Amino acid sequence: MRSGRHLEADIIVTATGLKLQMLGGAAASVDRRSSGDIGERMTYKAVLVEGIPNMAVMFGYTNASWTLKIDLACHYLLRLLDHMDRHRYQRWSLKHRLARYDSAKQIP
Repeated sequence: MRSGRHLEADIIVTATGLKLQMLGGAAASVDRRSSGDIGERMTYKAVLVEGIPNMAVMFGYTNASWTLKIDLACHYLLRLLDHMDRHRYQRWSLKHRLARYDSAKQIP
């Protein structure tokens, strides 16, 4: 307080971070089969979504200017679409390969 008087708090609320629900909880499906929780899937460059062909999502940063991230993501997606057009590709699909970690071996 400006007077310098100390005021005891009744309650203290701590925040550990922001938890978002990807796409607001909207469901996605591939060939009429549910794709499950999209928020649990891996992404590439935070744009392409694992296991859902031709799906791209655009989100900005949560703690800085959104335009910084969106600008990078849009440029990446435009380069991908240009590449696909030049090579006459019609779809992309992100597949995640899970690497096994063995403490006895070094992974290159």
